[in-house]
Amino acid sequence: MRRTNPVARGFTLIELMVVVTIIGILASVAVPAFQMMVIRSKAAERILIVQTIKRAIQDWVVQNGGLPAGVSTMTGPPTPPMPPGTAKRLPNWNQADWDQILGVSGQRQVDGAVYYSYSYLLAATGNTGLQMDIWAYGDLDGDGVIAVRHAAWVLTDGAWSTSPTVEDPPGWLSFDVDDGTF
Repeated sequence: MRRTNPVARGFTLIELMVVVTIIGILASVAVPAFQMMVIRSKAAERILIVQTIKRAIQDWVVQNGGLPAGVSTMTGPPTPPMPPGTAKRLPNWNQADWDQILGVSGQRQVDGAVYYSYSYLLAATGNTGLQMDIWAYGDLDGDGVIAVRHAAWVLTDGAWSTSPTVEDPPGWLSFDVDDGTF
């Protein structure tokens, strides 16, 4: 005589559907959060490199006593060249003016590939002042829209301070590198 086993073997279709649904819900929450964390980690590069460029320019100004005679502005062209992508690219820090600024200590202060393109402007303001502007350009999420970040400082009476009079072109977003805000 054959006996039937009251213990079920395996899962029912309903149980499997519930598990798949739970996994789907967890994935729909986790994937966007992960993508945002990747973008934030790429953006952290911007803060670090802008601070490095700022310090290099400040060192250069101290060592040279300001802009060279007869020069009212110094600019660093965007490096790496635009258009940016979502992958890291090697910048050319050997371009004119970049080499002067970043070579102050006798060695490169920014090494390796970067996500953003960077440029700077150092300009005379009034009789004794200087204004330093640094831009970072990047498309970190691959949507084709280039995010531009701009930071500016003014040298007056021997001290650098965040420029309160910076006027960015429409659509540009300012950030303060010193406190790390975006």
